[in-house]
Amino acid sequence: MLTSFAREVRERAIAMEAESVLLRPYLPTAPLKEQQQLLGEIITSISAGKGLGRLTLLIKREWKKLIDESRIEERPPSTVEDFRCLKSLCDLELQRHDLRSRWMAISTTTATVDMTYQPELIAYQATGSIDRALSWHDAEWQPLKTELMNTAWIGRLSRPASLWHLALTESCKRLGNLCVGV
Repeated sequence: MLTSFAREVRERAIAMEAESVLLRPYLPTAPLKEQQQLLGEIITSISAGKGLGRLTLLIKREWKKLIDESRIEERPPSTVEDFRCLKSLCDLELQRHDLRSRWMAISTTTATVDMTYQPELIAYQATGSIDRALSWHDAEWQPLKTELMNTAWIGRLSRPASLWHLALTESCKRLGNLCVGV
């Protein structure tokens, strides 16, 4: 669901906030999916005890290019922690891109809102309203319908309760998707 994804992206952004302030990670403008893959390869290599020596970087030119263009505290990354920080930033930016495109697909009103930077903040502001709207049928309509069906007030109507239910159903058909499941 879009609202849970917006919350997930927001939580990831909050978790990375301190690291971003302290380490100031910077990724080049190359495609994020490609950078994500390369960073994963570098982390795996370093974690396995292999270094980033001249021979490795000569063979893996795309690694060298990524290292030369990326920054941690305004210097090229060199430790596994540096590369993990860059990969976390890359993962977050990919999630933000996904959230941005999903959000724009369902909401015409956000087309006027700038979602370039931190789209999770804009989306998160609307999650409560969206969740309430999605749960309206079960939270509001069903209890009201049950209460109406069970009150003595319906007994005073000239129609029997089954006809009242039929009238409610017909009214909801006219309203369309607002009364789904009636």
